[in-house]
Amino acid sequence: MNDTSGNSGILFSVIIPHYNSPVLLKKLLGTIPADGDIEVIVVDDRSDKNLEELDSAVSVLQERNGLFLRNEDGKKGAGTCRNLALEKAQGDWLIFADADDYFLDGAFSMIRNACRTDADADLLYFDPSSAYLDTGEPAKRHEQYSLLVNNYRKDPSRLNEVRLRYQFLPPWSKVFRRAVVTENSLSFEEVPVSNDVMFSVRFAHLAKKIAVYDKTFYCVTRASNTLTRTNNRDWLRIRVQVFVERYTFLKDHLSKEDFQFLGITGKHWLLTALLDKYDIGEVLYILRLYKKNHVKLFLPSNINIFMDIRGIVRMLAERLHERKHQ
Repeated sequence: MNDTSGNSGILFSVIIPHYNSPVLLKKLLGTIPADGDIEVIVVDDRSDKNLEELDSAVSVLQERNGLFLRNEDGKKGAGTCRNLALEKAQGDWLIFADADDYFLDGAFSMIRNACRTDADADLLYFDPSSAYLDTGEPAKRHEQYSLLVNNYRKDPSRLNEVRLRYQFLPPWSKVFRRAVVTENSLSFEEVPVSNDVMFSVRFAHLAKKIAVYDKTFYCVTRASNTLTRTNNRDWLRIRVQVFVERYTFLKDHLSKEDFQFLGITGKHWLLTALLDKYDIGEVLYILRLYKKNHVKLFLPSNINIFMDIRGIVRMLAERLHERKHQ
């Protein structure tokens, strides 16, 4: 990766993986100022549709100190694209965006002020927002992350800090110090789903200081045909494998008390397999993987049984909400 000297004159590197959504990419690029200290790196993941529109989006990119790359040799996926961009990034700070999302008005002024205020922080968290892509109506995709941010803002206790660091898993609505990435050779996993989980977890563990803002600069979108809503046997297995990797990493690297703060169990993916009607083979696969890696299905205390039940009810409510918007 590039050096961390900070002599490039670039303050922010905005990294965007893209695949077959050039109209939305163009909209996203239009929300990024054409300032000389902001570099924008788009990595195309072998798009094969709407290529004329993609050329138009690339023209907008070039007006914003932009670099357009193609993922031609590595595995397909956002993780590979982000890694290619990290190799080229020169900014002091990294900002990750998905091609179908967008920045809100005044986003980069807000980020600049935060980076000046907390110049010694390694990781800055902001309160995210979300909207349905087809209607523009408010969505719920951001709510669990917004809760983590606001809980910490109200009470910066150790419990709320641990939960914020290790449960806010997407890379969006954050600002990362690039030196932490380069000095520790951090990268995204090159898998089709959950590629950002361990990057976020490892970075959060390495960040010596965090700063948290209740301001909102980013809107993540949701649509009925997005990757996060698609059932796929292989993707389910990858998600479970990444979950186990995260579980093991945190159990090995956190104190017993901090790990208990997170209340991590394996019930989510087991319930996902059941509620989404995967066959019994997938349920048995998950159970075997959990047993091999000593992943608990339920929290031990009677008090936490209520939390488990509440989590199950929340999952059922989310499924009903998703089906309503399909």
